[in-house]
Amino acid sequence: MGARNPDTVSFPPMAMQAITVAEIRAIGWTVRATCGRCRISLHTDLNHMVAIAGPDMVLWGKHPRCKVWAYGDDERCTGRILFEVRSIKGGSWRAMRWTDEVRAAVEMRSQSGSQDR
Repeated sequence: MGARNPDTVSFPPMAMQAITVAEIRAIGWTVRATCGRCRISLHTDLNHMVAIAGPDMVLWGKHPRCKVWAYGDDERCTGRILFEVRSIKGGSWRAMRWTDEVRAAVEMRSQSGSQDR
């Protein structure tokens, strides 16, 4: 007998659990990038993110420009990317928006980091 709702097996992601891309990768969450205009959804490779931007990069609240050439060779999509995360296959996607929870988690991490020095 299995659970009908995967979110009962593993709760949807919360910022307090993982803030940085290294923490998200370590906990095993899946991240996707979705454009609000052209509606393309792409898997986000966290290994490459860590290699390029570093382990302390925070995706929560980031909305970069879409990179899709949706309208021929002359015009790129003008949409913005929304990063979404889920904790388990089949689970609910959660938008990685900048919220009070995210702000509190970032502040808590920065305070604990400054106390360790």
